[in-house]
Amino acid sequence: MSRFIVGTKMSRITISVHKEVEEKIKEIQYNLYKVDKKPYSTSKVINMVLVAGIIGSPKLSVYDWAVIKSLITEKKINLKEIGSEEYATNLLALASI
Repeated sequence: MSRFIVGTKMSRITISVHKEVEEKIKEIQYNLYKVDKKPYSTSKVINMVLVAGIIGSPKLSVYDWAVIKSLITEKKINLKEIGSEEYATNLLALASI
């Protein structure tokens, strides 16, 4: 697990992140750079992913939440099938609204 400090100048929190989640964040960060041709800090990417999750959470079913919970509690996270390039493009679209 890695620890990241996430937040703005006004507030900061430290979070622990599973290795698999960290790898996916770095992959999304790379794809954001590839698509937008400008660097994104890890903190900014984590904040973007969190906001996207909050916005998308009403669309998740009870089953989806159970899967998310089991990924965390069982410490068996497999994010390989989630396409980070498409995700990065969608995050950029969200950021430009």
